[in-house]
This record gives sequence, structure tokens and C-alpha cells, in this order.
Amino acid sequence: MTSVAQDGTPTRRAILAAAEQCMAERGFAGARLTDITADVGVTTGALYRYFPGKGALFAELVDLFEQDAVASLGQADGITDAIRRWLAAAETHAGTVRAIFELARPGTAEIDRFAVLRNKIVDAFGAYLPVPSDERQALARVLVDLLLHYALAVSAGWSTGRAPQLAENLARLVGSGLYEDADSVPPRSEVDIATRPHDIRPGSRPFIQWKPAEGKEGPRSARGHKTWESVRRAALRAFEDHGLAGTTALDISQIAGVSSGTVYRYFLDKEDIFRSLQATAEADIVRETHLPLVRGRLAVRATLLAYFEVYRRHIALFRVWQELLQRRAAMAEAWIGLRAHFIDALTKAIRFGQQVGIADPEFDASVVGEIYSLCDESVVYTRLILGWDDDLSDEQVATCVERLLIGGFSRPGPR
Repeated sequence: MTSVAQDGTPTRRAILAAAEQCMAERGFAGARLTDITADVGVTTGALYRYFPGKGALFAELVDLFEQDAVASLGQADGITDAIRRWLAAAETHAGTVRAIFELARPGTAEIDRFAVLRNKIVDAFGAYLPVPSDERQALARVLVDLLLHYALAVSAGWSTGRAPQLAENLARLVGSGLYEDADSVPPRSEVDIATRPHDIRPGSRPFIQWKPAEGKEGPRSARGHKTWESVRRAALRAFEDHGLAGTTALDISQIAGVSSGTVYRYFLDKEDIFRSLQATAEADIVRETHLPLVRGRLAVRATLLAYFEVYRRHIALFRVWQELLQRRAAMAEAWIGLRAHFIDALTKAIRFGQQVGIADPEFDASVVGEIYSLCDESVVYTRLILGWDDDLSDEQVATCVERLLIGGFSRPGPR
């Protein structure tokens, strides 16, 4: 029921609640003021009595989220309770979380506000980590970025959301890790590990399928391949400049220096070009980063370092892909499916480790698989899309993530 003041006008709280709900359902761009006022039952003019525009609404929602999250964390009884409380605050402010990621672009006021929010949450979480003070900042960033991306994944529909299970398993990882911090592996596991890695790796068949559409041709010569690649590179530049929706075949042909007919010789439309780019990126991800195992354990550090390199190589594509994900655009479905495919493979690897006695059997393998995936997604996004944490090297960040899976944060860091 809408809250109203004594004179019958809607309160600021009612308008903020309606804006929160609209942004959760439609994102910042899709949440029109007319939708917000309709939900409250007033005219847009009435809204302007309280807020000069949607930007001011968003700014106040971020303030409220920060206040709720920090206050809640301050009352927590240990790391598990802190994670639970933060997830509850993020669920309450799902629209704000979604809008924050949608608007955070380098050089904007929104990304600066996001940085302030993140830093305050990092400080609040740091108090609960069982680590020396000189290690606290870097490890808390990994934890907070993971949780922010989980909140985004739930609000944007990439994850079905299992907050209680995530809190329990993540807190256990922080304390002791999935794998013991030891170089030795139980002798009984050696034969299984040597002979069964194929059972837990992703299949050779790519998840994202692409081939020339009916009536279109692939490059048949070195010259043709050069033209084909120039069209794809031009399309990527256009997508970065104008977005997928705002790009035309003419934009692509002009950047590539070819005719529109040449573009259509190879591709059905701009979406077809985008799918071909997605397929190339997936092939590199699978070939270079998917689940190398070291004596049965996930090679966390090596995998993440390889993922950094692949992400940098395809950074323009990933920027566009992220924007589509946050708007829940249809072209983002391939990434969501690929993500689920990766989590499934991680789950199988973790279960294998539990079966042969090198991974803690008390963990929910599927939840830890999602946590690991979130780690990779979040730290790469933070460093390469948002441009943060340049005070840390890739190696230092990868070591932080490795500590979460191997030995937990209680494991001493490198000196």
C-alpha cells in the first residue's frame, strides 16, 4: 500500500520504493518517470516536488543502500552473519544494484559514487576477516566484488539465487578454503587424478554455435579472410561507439572501408556479426582458461591469470557484452548460457575432488562452483571494465582468489 503524507500527497519514501521496484524490473534506462509515478498513483509533476529528476532519485537510492548495508554489517555477529546481512540489504535494494552497474562508466560521477560505496563496504567487511591488517584491504575487495556481482546476477536474472547457501559456503571458504593448504595429495587419489581428468572438463563442442548463415559465405582466400576480419573489427568499434541497437550496416561498412554489400556477403545482419565475435571469444576462453587441474585441484591462480589475458584481448567485445547483460538484452543469452556451462564444469571438478578426498566434502559443490565463477567475473570486471585496483598486480589479485579456495583467508599470504 502506498505511503502518503497527511495532505494526501505521496511521501518521498513511496516514490523511492516505486523507483527501486521499477529499476529492479527494467533497469535505470528502462524505468521511466511515468512508470514510477503510475505505481505511486500521482502525476510526474508531483514527483518533481521531491526530486529534480531520475538522476536525483538514483543518487538518493544509492545513499539509502549504503546506509542500510554499512549499518547492517556493523551489527553482524561474525563473517557468516555479515554475509547474510549484506545479501539481505542487496536484495532489498536490487534495483539500485542493477542501476549502479548499468551507469558505472569510467569518467562519470556514477562510477565515482560506486567507488565510494564499494570502499565503505570493503572497510565494513574487513573487520570480519581473519587476516593481518596489511592483507585486509586486498582480500576484502575480492570478497565484496564477488558479493556485488552475485547481487547483480540475481537482480539481472543470471542466477536463480540461493543466498543462505551462498552465505554458509562462502563463509566456510573464507575460514578454511575448499582445499587444504598442503602440497601433498592422498596417495589413493593419484591414479584417479591421472586417469580421469577428461570426465570433468567441458566437452569439445562449443556452447556458442556460429557458422555462416544460409546464403552467406565464409572467407575463401587470404584476401577474403582479411576483409572478413576487417568487417568484424569495424562492427566491434561501431558497437562500442553506438551500442548494438544503435549500429547500422552502413556504420560498419564505413569503418571497414567496404561497401554494405560486402558486409552482407559474409553476414546476415549485425547480430550475426556479434554472434561470430562471441564464438571467437568463447573458443579462446575454453582453450586457454577452462579448468586446468594440478593433481586434481583446480588451478585457481593460473586460470585467473589466463582469463585476464583473454579478457584484455577481447576487451571491446566484453564491454558491449556487459552492457547487454545488464539490460537483459536477448543477445546476452549466449553469455548466460556459457556461464552456466562453466559453473557446471566447475561443479563436476569440485565433486571429483570431494570423491577422491582432496576437497572438503561439507561444501555444496554447485554453490562453490558459482562462487568461483563469480570470483573470476568480478575481479576481471573491476580491473578491466571499471579500471580500479591499479595498486595491485594481476598476480596479487589471483593470489587473493586462490587463497579463498585453497586454505582460506586464514592461510598466510606470500611475504
